[in-house]
Amino acid sequence: GAVSDPSSVPGLAEHAVDISAKGFAAPVEAFFEGLGAGRKTVHVAVAKAPYKCPPLPFEVAFLVDAMARRRGVRDRVDIVVTYPVPWPFGGPEAKRAFAAAMDEKGIAYRPNTKLVSVAADGARKTTTLASTAEGAEGPADGVTSDLLLAVYPHRAPDLVAPDLLNAKGSVPVDFRTSRVAKGGVADVFCVGDACAAVLPSVGSPIPKAGEFAYKAGVAVGELLAAELGGAEAPLPTARSAQCVAESGDGSGIVVGPNFDAVFRDPDHGKPAFVIEPASATGKVAWIQKFLDTFAPGKAPTFAPAA
Repeated sequence: GAVSDPSSVPGLAEHAVDISAKGFAAPVEAFFEGLGAGRKTVHVAVAKAPYKCPPLPFEVAFLVDAMARRRGVRDRVDIVVTYPVPWPFGGPEAKRAFAAAMDEKGIAYRPNTKLVSVAADGARKTTTLASTAEGAEGPADGVTSDLLLAVYPHRAPDLVAPDLLNAKGSVPVDFRTSRVAKGGVADVFCVGDACAAVLPSVGSPIPKAGEFAYKAGVAVGELLAAELGGAEAPLPTARSAQCVAESGDGSGIVVGPNFDAVFRDPDHGKPAFVIEPASATGKVAWIQKFLDTFAPGKAPTFAPAA
């Protein structure tokens, strides 16, 4: 797992809610309970990539929109999402689907916008932002908000030796074997949020959380079992997964990356993506499937809070 580390962004820890942390929904509820009169602004800001769940900030913006609509106050709540790169996941199809959903819901999206610092004047928070767009690097208009929900910068936990980390604080690994590729160590593996793996044919990172982390872990287990048994360690020839990003009021968007072609032919294979509408019940079922896998016959029933 990766950990949140706001230390590189002045004012972030003091003035922003970490949406990767347990219990972040309580400040959102408190915001609506104390909304009062006049217009208010909710700013969902991604400080840096990579982080735990690529669709997370967009899901949060959609759910804030849904909460405002249910309470009949959407016309008094502005929602802004800022992101340091043009688009983070799922290729052009995902970008179109999420951009269309944000447009439909009146959520402003500002890509190529880096979070530099946060200051506060009473209850209001003002972000200093910088443009990362090619040819337009420099200061960008900040956002003054009444609720700042942020994805903090992420890094590997302290238990990982510094010489195993890349410049972003992640552990570089081979994309198929998950074997650590830095620090001169042998037979050390890393899966999940703390690792970083690049697909050779496209030069972009492979997702590393959720179902991808599970499948990477299974592949490492098979590799170790083969080596301990004196057999040739197998190389995975397929890797795909999906998640359902909630878009509010029971609806969602399936994000399904498929890297089978890259695993079969690392130098030339190209990723494919399934992007389609879904229901939030599909996400609940997806989570329940893994609970049942990990604890057959004993898994708790997963249900989102009301």
